[in-house]
Amino acid sequence: MVFSKDVLGMTLILYIFWLLISWSLNWVNLILGFTFALFVAIFMAPEIIKKEERPPFFARGFFFLRFVLILIREIFKANIQVVQIVLSPRLMITPQFVEVKQVMRYPVTQVLWGNSITLTPGTLTLDVDDEKILVHFLTEDMVAHFPENPVGKALVEFEGR
Repeated sequence: MVFSKDVLGMTLILYIFWLLISWSLNWVNLILGFTFALFVAIFMAPEIIKKEERPPFFARGFFFLRFVLILIREIFKANIQVVQIVLSPRLMITPQFVEVKQVMRYPVTQVLWGNSITLTPGTLTLDVDDEKILVHFLTEDMVAHFPENPVGKALVEFEGR
């Protein structure tokens, strides 16, 4: 398992992440990043990459990229919406908890879906299970527009449905 395709793929993903967060092309940073990425991939791959638990959408990179781009767009839109709410003369918030039906099949996408909701300003995921997600919304308008959420639709496409 030391030099399988899974370990090399995981090393590449971790190394790219290292480069993105360090934002430096210094030779020391490049060598350290690759070393740490390889070390983590070798020792963690047996726990993270289990063939029997791997979802069938593992190689659906285009749909994952589409999901990430839609998520970034929705985060920006929600930021503007929350700023408008906060800066309005009358603070028109109606906070509420809503149980939303879980539409994701796999644990990986359930976690992505819950984290995506939390990353979007004005919403917060409180609980996730196989049947439902408990979400806190800042306004009734957010609750009304939640079913047509493009992030959720992108994740459903990512699952292959």
